[in-house]
Amino acid sequence: MASGDNEIVTHLLKRATEDQPAVDNRFDLATSYVLTGRLNTAKTYHQSVAQDGEGARMDRQARAAR
Repeated sequence: MASGDNEIVTHLLKRATEDQPAVDNRFDLATSYVLTGRLNTAKTYHQSVAQDGEGARMDRQARAAR
């Protein structure tokens, strides 16, 4: 994927996370920040997922369907 695509995806994920700050959305956004080189921001989101996502589960089929 081209780096410009990563930037677009990051922007879209950020908007989605603002609308619905669910654990899975924040995880996806954190991963996108890693891909765009914004590691400190990614770390913040990954930490929030680790804290808030404890006990949360998303099965593989639901994840794959997204």
